[in-house]
Amino acid sequence: MFSKFIVLLLFKKNNSSYDKYMMISNEKDNYETPNDILDIILKYISKETRLYDPFYCHGTSGNRMRSRGYSCIHEDKDFYDDRPSKQDYDIIVSNPPYSDLKQVFRTLKKINKPFAMLVPIEAIARKYFIFDQNVQLIVIKKNVHFIRDGKRMNRPMRNLLCWVCVDMKLHSDIIFEE
Repeated sequence: MFSKFIVLLLFKKNNSSYDKYMMISNEKDNYETPNDILDIILKYISKETRLYDPFYCHGTSGNRMRSRGYSCIHEDKDFYDDRPSKQDYDIIVSNPPYSDLKQVFRTLKKINKPFAMLVPIEAIARKYFIFDQNVQLIVIKKNVHFIRDGKRMNRPMRNLLCWVCVDMKLHSDIIFEE
């Protein structure tokens, strides 16, 4: 079974940088997932699985998932108030706004569907991470250069990132990917 203790052993960074990063306002929190990072999670999801990506940004991640053969709901709507019916998708896959992770995780708990969220690994050690069963991690062991306004960021994200997965039934609780 997954343990937060294991993650804390894996991640020994200065949390003050994370706390500072989490203070970013929502308007500055529009970063798109690079293709190679999106491909990491997609290789663990069957093409028959219907995806829902609730965080729109510029809409490119939904297009990229569809171009890889997935059915994906990806609309410029409010995740908290205007979601598609739970029967319309099987799993939620997204790169959520890091400044709003508390509300993101509360909403995911309420929805009660499998999900994979790309987050800084230390997010799962926070009080607002309210999942303690069926949690698995895909830890990304490389620098991630997010996309902002259609351009690859020059500086990589300084935090270790992971796909935090709930109810996805992966082959291992912790997977490391390059």
